[in-house]
Amino acid sequence: SHTYKALNFKEQKGTWISYPESQNILKGKSKDQFTASVKKMYDNCKSMGINTVYVHARSHSDAFYKSDLFPWSKNCTGTIGTAPGFDPFQILVDEAHSRGLSIHAWINPLRGMNDADIKNISNTYLMKQWYNDPSKNGKYIVNVDGVWYLSPAYKETRNLIVNGAKEIISKYNVDGIHIDDYFYPTTENYFDQSAFSQSGSSNRSQWRLDIVSGMVKELYS
Repeated sequence: SHTYKALNFKEQKGTWISYPESQNILKGKSKDQFTASVKKMYDNCKSMGINTVYVHARSHSDAFYKSDLFPWSKNCTGTIGTAPGFDPFQILVDEAHSRGLSIHAWINPLRGMNDADIKNISNTYLMKQWYNDPSKNGKYIVNVDGVWYLSPAYKETRNLIVNGAKEIISKYNVDGIHIDDYFYPTTENYFDQSAFSQSGSSNRSQWRLDIVSGMVKELYS
């Protein structure tokens, strides 16, 4: 079987290519237009001495790639769940490697979509099933200032995060998975009251730290 040998540098000189950046060159653009922009962007990276790019693959429990677990990002076409007609992430990977750049798929494990977007996604996605389920809504996913976040306190939500990373590395020859914002979106008790009250722990902040450490460990392994 094909096994990809990751390209990584002892000294990473990296830059983050975030979802607003990708949106600027992707939304409403053809495959050729997008590819040309990616080439120019990576050429600029090379000329600055950068050897590693951390590129958003999933910013809001959505995807810049064809995923069975998350809907297409609205940054691709303007509408969540709508395919762009080509695979942006494959282009991002191929053009990076053709220049000797290491590419890490950047995910925000806990952050989900806003209220308007979650209403518009298919019921095939776990996020939407949890949104629709009164026993899971407010526990597995929690609304913080109009944005739905996954709570890492549950095995099912951590499995979704881990399976999401597994899906990326099974489909693309990425050189790493890069995680960001793996902290709670609020320190308020309502975010995880149910899970905490059943945890047997008396120290909420330590319990939260342990849960996040566990999530990162599961992702790594």
